[in-house]
Amino acid sequence: SRNIIHRDIKAANIFVNEFGDFKLGDFGIARRLDEFQNAHTRLGTLNYIAPEVFNGQEYSWQADIYSLGMVLYLLSNHNRLPFWPQDEMIPSAEIREQAQARRLRGEPLPLPAYVSTDLGQLICKACMFKPQDRFSSAEEMHRAFQNLQYRRENQGVQEPEQNPDKWDRTEAEPQLQFMTAPEQVQT
Repeated sequence: SRNIIHRDIKAANIFVNEFGDFKLGDFGIARRLDEFQNAHTRLGTLNYIAPEVFNGQEYSWQADIYSLGMVLYLLSNHNRLPFWPQDEMIPSAEIREQAQARRLRGEPLPLPAYVSTDLGQLICKACMFKPQDRFSSAEEMHRAFQNLQYRRENQGVQEPEQNPDKWDRTEAEPQLQFMTAPEQVQT
């Protein structure tokens, strides 16, 4: 809503104060956009970068939605990026490069392993390959997460059956309940 693209949203740039409020930091490569202007510069951290940025195409604030989605993916997938194997401590450089190539060429992301299907689908919506398929704004993304939380709290939504080959899907979800105000996820 402030026409700013951060361009480097990643876990290391999200800070928590003593009150539990999350703040986005390091605006060193951020840019203000005019109403009809898009950015072209290839900037950001490779593990979080949106495909359109990586591919040198025009991009807008929806690249930040993608990067925030990648942060949430990492948190909800035991600190593993999409397509990384769940059973290896540290994937080899070759596996990491193959996984990155799959993500950046638009292969649909698997749901994060350690959250419910509903939450995983919201996270993957933020990480859609085409910007127009992502949330249309940070406010829309915020509302989707709030609605999911509301349904769980007020409509008795039961957690899905656990996959015995994976950790408890609900383990990471308390970490993801930080979206309490739209200004905390502004792009």
